[in-house]
Amino acid sequence: MEKKKIIIGSVIGIITLMTLVIGAAYAYFSVTLTNNYESKKITAELEEMGTVVLSAGNDIELKLTALQMMQQEEDVIYYASSNGATEEETNERIGTASVVGNGTYSCNYTITVSSSGTNDMYEAFQGMSTKSEGQMVLSVNGIDYDFNTENLFPLEIKGTLNQLNEYNEKYIEAKLKFVNKSDVDQSALAGTDIELTFKIDEFKCEAAEATASGTWEFNETPEVLSEIQTSGEERITYGVDFTSNNEEYDTILVEYNEEESISTMSYVGEESVVVAEYESGTTIWSNAAYKKINLGGEQAITNNVNTLLNENAVVTEEVEQENSLAGTWVFNDSIDTNVSLDVSITFTSTHDDGITTRFIGMYIDKGFMGNSLFYRDSNQERWLAYDISAYDGGWRDNDGCVFKQIDFGIENQVVSEDFFDWFTANATKQ
Repeated sequence: MEKKKIIIGSVIGIITLMTLVIGAAYAYFSVTLTNNYESKKITAELEEMGTVVLSAGNDIELKLTALQMMQQEEDVIYYASSNGATEEETNERIGTASVVGNGTYSCNYTITVSSSGTNDMYEAFQGMSTKSEGQMVLSVNGIDYDFNTENLFPLEIKGTLNQLNEYNEKYIEAKLKFVNKSDVDQSALAGTDIELTFKIDEFKCEAAEATASGTWEFNETPEVLSEIQTSGEERITYGVDFTSNNEEYDTILVEYNEEESISTMSYVGEESVVVAEYESGTTIWSNAAYKKINLGGEQAITNNVNTLLNENAVVTEEVEQENSLAGTWVFNDSIDTNVSLDVSITFTSTHDDGITTRFIGMYIDKGFMGNSLFYRDSNQERWLAYDISAYDGGWRDNDGCVFKQIDFGIENQVVSEDFFDWFTANATKQ
């Protein structure tokens, strides 16, 4: 097979996603996000393989009445949805990528968001002395774009959809949030409007024709960082799902800044991090932990990812470290709390709202009525997990809370022998 990469046009279609209108007497506005591709399907075909289709998703709307926009006793957050304004946080699918036929693909997209309007709401918002971060935010596939940003538009959004096949659709999702502030004068928004147009500038798909798994460690100076400086390219994207330094990512991004003669490698997920900089033959890693990436179980990868790994990294055998923990564990119904315990370790668990939270430690507090197990989050807030006197059965496992189960991630974390012995005696690996 010779045809491996598909580039679809310079301008494929336009998604008119957002119209905001601010009324006069009491500030109210409506937001309409309408998918309006010139062609309802954007198709990429591979010879003798399948067809990748990017099709329009939901239209969503945020329409608030003047009464809703009147000052409240406390802040009220509204979200756009396919059924209009809602106070329930929601992500809506504005595009669906699917495959008809054979093959697994990685697809890169570029969206340009431009603004227009007879009475520019964005400019009015920028002119408000009372505006604040997070008051109005557009999110696309988990990345936030805050209206409290100068020169936000035109906005270029790049993303990657990995592991796309006949049985695994991928989505471009949008969320629009507006916070109606209880103590802020928002009258400057009255009578203004804005329309945001989403234009898909690029949609490239490459077939995954190899597989990879396990842990890979990049060379101290990956050749790709020097090669990009003479390749004529400013940006190379590698779509692959992996974990590094206990965070999940779906893209490796290599960029070259010709003006500064510096090339960089970044990992992109819900957040982006620059992990390495190359200048004048020297590579500096922001953290040595980022040199290792863990692909987990076997996954299909494209040829460019396969080349990146094999020419710039080596497979490492994960040596079972003494007194190390990784993966998902479930505590016993009853645990021994008659010990001294206060450890720093990273893990996730699910609290009452059904939200998975990242914790950085656990400890046992010895109280008058009995001993209790607490989890500690990154804000040093403590969460009671196990207490015989507080909860039936001891565990705080109700209303969506599953504190009995914790996940250390896929990378081993070394702990003290005392904690390892206590933990493995009181929990079972899944």
